Amino acid sequence: MLYAAAAILIIFGFIFPRNKAITVLFLLLYWVLLGFNTYNADFEAYENIYAQIGVGNLWGTSVDEEGFIFLMYFCINVLHLTYAGFLLLFSTICTALLAVVSVLYSKNRNIVLGLFLLYSYWVMVVQIRSHLATLLALIGVYFLVYHNDKKSIALFFGFILVAIFFHRSTVFFLPLCMIRFLDVKRTAIITAICSTVFLAIRLPFVSSLMGLFLSQEKINNWLLSDRDRTLFSILMLVMIRVVYLAAVYILYKSLNKNNYLFEKMNHVIQGSSKVTYDISAERIFKISVLSMSYIALEAFSKDYERLFRLVIFLSYVIFADYTCAKRVSMGKIQLSYITYYAFIFVFLGYFFYVYGGWIDIAFRPVFESNSLLGA
Repeated sequence: MLYAAAAILIIFGFIFPRNKAITVLFLLLYWVLLGFNTYNADFEAYENIYAQIGVGNLWGTSVDEEGFIFLMYFCINVLHLTYAGFLLLFSTICTALLAVVSVLYSKNRNIVLGLFLLYSYWVMVVQIRSHLATLLALIGVYFLVYHNDKKSIALFFGFILVAIFFHRSTVFFLPLCMIRFLDVKRTAIITAICSTVFLAIRLPFVSSLMGLFLSQEKINNWLLSDRDRTLFSILMLVMIRVVYLAAVYILYKSLNKNNYLFEKMNHVIQGSSKVTYDISAERIFKISVLSMSYIALEAFSKDYERLFRLVIFLSYVIFADYTCAKRVSMGKIQLSYITYYAFIFVFLGYFFYVYGGWIDIAFRPVFESNSLLGA
């Protein structure tokens, strides 16, 4: 049933990209998928963490993010919720944040929500800490992309810092602030520098310094583990990211050459501190360029795939606006459509190849193990 609902909503999302009723149905589906889920790859681990915190073992579990621990503690000791109740409340919080994010980024939000359901929402249902952290980071990045005053920079850092308290990996989004001060060429240079820095994290003395902020278990899992990466899977990863950047570049350039689109979209950008649509689109492209540095992390640990979830959401925004730009020439639409969907197809193939059993332990359980439907 949930498979059919998801497929129908994605189709209707493209047909009616701004319909509010479709948006509500998307958000309702998102809420149900997370809030009533009864099994996935990380379900038992989080349920056990919840039980451990319930007996007072706040800092002895595999989770050391203070925000997430105190949220669980509050739900146990103040609200007296079971883990199922906590998950429902957590889903409500995340769905509300997703509603805010979808409204902030695009008027054509149903296309964005449809692509986000295709990837990566069902993965985020499994990894709930990074789920909340990614949504908070997206709100912070909104101020970075669409605003131009000093207050917006402070808000960006504020939301990223809050997100770090729910998942430490969010710290790697802090360098994104540089897009406000760099052109595309300089952004590419900084990307090379960041890649070198991220590779240096694996050096023994650097990982020792990281021990001041992370547990040894986190260091082993996030900084030192190769996680059975093969040369072939690393080459596939590089190819995927290159295709992704090419797809976003073609979309960005197609939009950049279409003055009508900018005139059409600029009415959406309102307020004295906001930038014009072409500047915001360029900033999203620069974030895509800077995100190439994450390859240096993901090549050694698959866990860093979660950093790509924020970046690909931004590309959904550009693609949605491009799709709804009725006066873009058919030739450009064909080229950009083919490039973008080629990336989606190849990326999902890569994801399921590298992550192996995720279809059985993540994708299917999210849609098939749901207490609301008696599954």
